[in-house]
Amino acid sequence: MKRLQIFVATLLLAGVELPVLAQTYNPDSLKNVGGWLTGSDLKYSGTSAVSNGGTVDKNGSNHYYGDVFIKQGTTTLEKRESGTQGGAGSFQYSYITTATIPASVNLIEDAAFSDCIFLQNIYVDDANTTYFDVDGVVYKWLTKDASDPFNPEKNSFQLVSVPGAKTNVTILEGTTSIGPCAFDGCSKITAVIIPASVTEIHQYAFTGTALSSLTCMGETPPAVYGKYSDWGFFDRNYNSHGLYEMEVGVIKVPYGTSAVYKDANRWDNYDDKVVEMPKIEEEVLPQVEYVQHIEKIFLRDSENYTRTEPHTIGNEIRREEVVDGINTTINIYYSSAATYERTFYNDKWQALYAPFIIKYGDYRTDMLEVAEIKSVTEYLDADNNITWFYLTAEVLDSGDEIPAHTPCVVRTISANDAGVGRDIDLFKGVDSHTSARILEPAETKTMVLTSSNGNQYNLVGQYTRRNTATIQAEDGVDYKEIYAMAGGTLKKAGGANVTLGAYRWYLSIEPAAGNSIMMFKFGNFNQGNATSVDEIVVDSDADRSDNIYYDLSGRAVDNPVKGIYIYNGKKVYLDR
Repeated sequence: MKRLQIFVATLLLAGVELPVLAQTYNPDSLKNVGGWLTGSDLKYSGTSAVSNGGTVDKNGSNHYYGDVFIKQGTTTLEKRESGTQGGAGSFQYSYITTATIPASVNLIEDAAFSDCIFLQNIYVDDANTTYFDVDGVVYKWLTKDASDPFNPEKNSFQLVSVPGAKTNVTILEGTTSIGPCAFDGCSKITAVIIPASVTEIHQYAFTGTALSSLTCMGETPPAVYGKYSDWGFFDRNYNSHGLYEMEVGVIKVPYGTSAVYKDANRWDNYDDKVVEMPKIEEEVLPQVEYVQHIEKIFLRDSENYTRTEPHTIGNEIRREEVVDGINTTINIYYSSAATYERTFYNDKWQALYAPFIIKYGDYRTDMLEVAEIKSVTEYLDADNNITWFYLTAEVLDSGDEIPAHTPCVVRTISANDAGVGRDIDLFKGVDSHTSARILEPAETKTMVLTSSNGNQYNLVGQYTRRNTATIQAEDGVDYKEIYAMAGGTLKKAGGANVTLGAYRWYLSIEPAAGNSIMMFKFGNFNQGNATSVDEIVVDSDADRSDNIYYDLSGRAVDNPVKGIYIYNGKKVYLDR
């Protein structure tokens, strides 16, 4: 592992809100190569974002890469050039990894994000009134109740664009239409669940996919259309229909509906793939309101984690809720993987506390770094008061892992004020077939680090958003002595109503007897050697002169040689 020195000190805050592909490429290799543009160098034609080249069926021919941020004022993301096989959608065939769409965009044309094999998430500004995203997948409102816009009983949606790096997608309840090219070029997608609300699948919707399973929850097969004709309707017989060039292992349909699917237009091309799901017995489930089959469990940074039982990924989760004491709502989840999702607004180190083992390779190492906290070192003055201290952490290298419920730190390689989403993925072992990954129960655990001076540092992990007053009541910690990560540093919360986010840890300190004064030098997370110390905060009323040289680990040195030392409370350099 690489050694990471983390300098820590106090800043008083009125309030601190503390809130990943089989095929890879190195974006650094594309820098300074002719024609390649990052997300800040997009090409525009008026108010339209346009492609930077791009030829059909050639990945990388559209020379955009990395995280792209479409500028405010853009209204259109263009489709491929009409009537030609040489053009591409705005980002089609590019190497982009995330895309952020502003509120001004009101038209995303066909294939704008098709064949983007490294694209993980597409984010839509919350202020956009035409489009929105769920789990990085873009939808369009077809009907919209402004007072309750995401309620599937009051609104209808069209699935617009699925990022090409997604492996599993459960289409949002209330979606009635899968738009043209929605999954086009999603070569990594393995499983899709289509809710019963979907009635239309449009041209090229699943082109280029190789699915293990396609689950259809509706008893009536969705109509499969081809191109939009000159007469104002979709041609159901046109070759570019919605299931065109889709490969699939099995199509799961509701009990008793296989014959209907096998006879339906375009579905009949897959009649040997259709299988019925098991019958749901009424006496077992008196009133089933909702059955959801998913391929991945999402742990979102904005949500609390409340699992009470260990779960081996790949098994079934069954959750039951009694309604009015009579009816039972059953949610069934099938999962082969789990993802922890987080949005970073800067590239500073941040607290991380996870309910699973984090292995090197669970995340895109060109996008994230994760380090395990190992120890704490203090720098002491003459009266044994703490002058400053630093935490030591080790950055994961190939083969390394961090146990579940272990306070650690994480940073993204790049971010900005708009926020950049990053994921840590868990997968059940598919090569060795030996060890399944586990989601552990939600637990608050404490890592205790004791310094040579006897001070005890408690790093307490949490999976629910809590304010400092709640922590004081539940953990018995004075909220005035709570330190939390923000912007790459530990900051003193200092208020009863300061909120600390889930999947994070906070620090409290129990000083040894006699160590009543504790002062800290504050710095930044830094990889490699310790950061320089430009200023030391000490108690001006005490005598700090002991005429002893200390090394940067706080140890006395009898015969100092050339180098940097702490002498009488100051950092000095000896040139001898």
